Amino acid sequence: MNNGPSAAYIHELSAFLAAIRSGLDFLAVAAARTMSGTVAHSMHTLEKMVDKGQQSGILEVVKTHQEWLAELRDYRDEVVHRQVVQAPAAGWLVSMKGKTSKAIMPIVVPRRRRSAPGYQTVADDK
Repeated sequence: MNNGPSAAYIHELSAFLAAIRSGLDFLAVAAARTMSGTVAHSMHTLEKMVDKGQQSGILEVVKTHQEWLAELRDYRDEVVHRQVVQAPAAGWLVSMKGKTSKAIMPIVVPRRRRSAPGYQTVADDK
């Protein structure tokens, strides 16, 4: 299990990278609508069009930034699919009919608390 100093931030980094990728996918869908006959659900669709040698103004932009887009995707996949799984989980004790067990939340999503600055996890409320 990854318990180093960076483990505390792995969920935030994962969410940040997922938001960037979602934003790029949103832009790809919007850009594809300006290209007759093109339907895209992600940036990957436009990248595949570039790989096939198709051309347009939008695909030129994608081609120019294709290396960066691939690096971002690879980095995000590493963090989301490999690092978050290893990050420490949080949870709380649950008691029922005299038996106690710990309920584990494998991915803790931080949220802003109205009464105090900073972030806390749902488990911190208990």
